[in-house]
Amino acid sequence: MEEGGDDGNEESKTEDPSPQRLEQAFEQGDLPMSHDFISVVSMCLGLIVIFALLPSLTQALVTTIRSFEPMTRTQDPAPMLRSMGTLRLPVLGLALAGTVGALAASLGQTGGRLFPDKLAPDFGRLMSFQAITHAFTKAGVSDIFLAVVKLTVVLAATVLPSTDEIVTLTRLILATSDTQAGAIATLLSPIAMRGALVLALVAGLDLGVQRYRWFQKKKMTKAEVKREMKNDEGDPHIKGRRRQIARKMARRKPPQQTVPKADAVIVNPTHIAIAIRYRKGEHRAPIVIAKGKGVTADTIRALAREHQVPIVKDIPLARLLHKKCEIGREVPMETFKAVAAVLAFVSKITGRPPGTGP
Repeated sequence: MEEGGDDGNEESKTEDPSPQRLEQAFEQGDLPMSHDFISVVSMCLGLIVIFALLPSLTQALVTTIRSFEPMTRTQDPAPMLRSMGTLRLPVLGLALAGTVGALAASLGQTGGRLFPDKLAPDFGRLMSFQAITHAFTKAGVSDIFLAVVKLTVVLAATVLPSTDEIVTLTRLILATSDTQAGAIATLLSPIAMRGALVLALVAGLDLGVQRYRWFQKKKMTKAEVKREMKNDEGDPHIKGRRRQIARKMARRKPPQQTVPKADAVIVNPTHIAIAIRYRKGEHRAPIVIAKGKGVTADTIRALAREHQVPIVKDIPLARLLHKKCEIGREVPMETFKAVAAVLAFVSKITGRPPGTGP
């Protein structure tokens, strides 16, 4: 039995998760997270800091490395410590960039929400029997295999093609000239860029894998679906909550998923676009399934043309719906007559009675 009361094995989970289950997971902070994505964002911000400070940072590193030799002769660590002191600000900048990058990448994957209980270290889980045996499970073996593949790809794309550069870099650092900082920076730049590009591709792959795994984990058995429907049946609070969840899920769907299902797109005509849908027996009144201004409106209009959804110009109605109606909600009562006129016009064009269709 899985966490959250799931019954049945993984093979029996053939049904997509319900909006209630997805919303519950979101509220609990149970979301797909790619640690590779977080690492790459942190690293990229770190690279920006490094490139911004590259000349002074390279010179400070060279000076620090050279200070080791005099110390071995004089036994005086003061010159070396002074040289290392010049690295304080760059190191602090890198640490700050890494922290900001990790936070931004995490918030990007959680929809901008923080879950403090998820941030606290769970030592009990770390030392649990389940954590120890995870390496021997199917998921554990898959994680190890992916880690080996990612490490191999990164090394093959960065270190192997950079062998000559690394040898030259070592010689430059050990050289006696004080003018090689620029040459060192020139050698480091392509290596860092190759590494960042490869890691970005790896992080994108890992992000897709983690989301796929999470969705599969949230799938339900047929028995769970029936039990959920039975428990919800007849409870007005549950029904209201379900409608609220459905509206939230609808707001998260991109226009590419909703506009093709629209009966009409109302425009103003260039800055605003509102996609509406109405089905008898399913909706009490027409609902807004997509809306937007500017670039989003352009996308909605393009999708409407692509999927042959009628586009109707009505400037006052488009502005009113955009201002007063959220995605997933019924159109306001004061717009019923105008929206009905739009649907009647669309019915004449398509030959399909209002409230019918796929």
